[in-house]
Amino acid sequence: MIQPYRVGFIGGSINSAVGRTHKIAIELDSQFSLVSGCFSPDKDENEATSIAYQVDPSRVYSNHIKFLESEINKIDLVVILTPTTLHKHHVIDALSYGYKVVCEKALSCNLKEAIEI
Repeated sequence: MIQPYRVGFIGGSINSAVGRTHKIAIELDSQFSLVSGCFSPDKDENEATSIAYQVDPSRVYSNHIKFLESEINKIDLVVILTPTTLHKHHVIDALSYGYKVVCEKALSCNLKEAIEI
């Protein structure tokens, strides 16, 4: 049996409709498994999300840089689910650590940011 791709989320907490939607979507065909993330900068929301999404609390991080540094070689891709105004920053950071990136909705706020990415 082929192992599912290991996925980490930046953003997409339980208080985010897009987060719940992507959590459901990656589980539809058993090809992906959410195993880590920095779901929210809010500690309580992050913890509640790890419980709701059944993610090991030791793999849930208080900020996206700690997440990216700690999950090297532990996940196959990062899904960016933050507000569009934060996408450029999060995408560039994830790419700089060597991750494959899936970015929800608009990649950036404008052409200039897209070119920077």
